[in-house]
Amino acid sequence: SMSENMPPKEVLEFLDEYFGHMGQIIRAHEGMLNKFLGDGLLAVWGVPENQADHAERALKAALDMRRKMVEINADRERAGSPAFRIGIGVHTGVVAAGMLGGAEQSEYTVIGDAVNLASRIEGLTKTVGTALLISEATHTRLPVSERWRATEPLAVKGKAEPLRTFAPQTG
Repeated sequence: SMSENMPPKEVLEFLDEYFGHMGQIIRAHEGMLNKFLGDGLLAVWGVPENQADHAERALKAALDMRRKMVEINADRERAGSPAFRIGIGVHTGVVAAGMLGGAEQSEYTVIGDAVNLASRIEGLTKTVGTALLISEATHTRLPVSERWRATEPLAVKGKAEPLRTFAPQTG
């Protein structure tokens, strides 16, 4: 909805700055920024090289991304611009990784149910009213889980059973 009230050039400038910050955070936690998806992005850990602590790295990056958005929005508010809301969905699962697309145009990417589920979890952030949600599969891999609260299991497209997610105790 923000782009509805902004000239395309301003949207492009904002997203360029935003993606720059988020990319730095992802790389600082040894993740791979796989692709931009409109005003969103897909980041992965444990691909192409396995990382035993990939879930922790992804979660630390997500928490840093959330903190960075608070800073960005404070700057935007001082400049008289509207706040920008993000939703982050973190899921742990098996993916297929490799080149996709054929000879004319190809890209390295990840596909599979785990990728789709991470996207669905991101979408649930609006329903739950939080900037960050993690799946049960990610939650079980974390060394300390006291900082997380279980959310009400919710139905997601493509899944027969409602999905259990967890949100940070603070927002």
